[in-house]
Amino acid sequence: MLLAALGLAGLLVRARPAPADGPAPATSATASTSATASAGDADSATAAEATTVATTVSRGAGVFQKHCALCHGTDARGRGRAAQLYNPPPPDLTRGEHDDAYREAIIRKGGAALGRSSAMPAWNTQLAPDQMSDLLAFVRTLRTAPPPARDAATSHAASP
Repeated sequence: MLLAALGLAGLLVRARPAPADGPAPATSATASTSATASAGDADSATAAEATTVATTVSRGAGVFQKHCALCHGTDARGRGRAAQLYNPPPPDLTRGEHDDAYREAIIRKGGAALGRSSAMPAWNTQLAPDQMSDLLAFVRTLRTAPPPARDAATSHAASP
């Protein structure tokens, strides 16, 4: 339900469990389909990988709702219930331009460590490594708009 509320319900993929006694032996009926078996195996692997990603994202959504939504909002647009208490307000995570390394650093170390708002706490002691990975996987799915385009001429002009 949490993924549906966040508009991510389409990420859930259900993988069929493998039979407990392994694959069925080939018969004349199954032998004729052996050419498509390898394609089916690839599809199964893809489905299993998608299930793993969806599970990771789902867990990350839970971490986000528990630890981040108060400030960043349940929709991650920076309009959480506590956002009005901060100046500057929390950023809209759906429009972020930062890579995963930056996101992980600001979550682990807090905003002040990266020259941002000191209101963003460091989560390195509150989140376990798997929770951090799950949260980053979820945050990666939030971008709904491409980052703002940068003009190469103006970005170099600002450099000393």
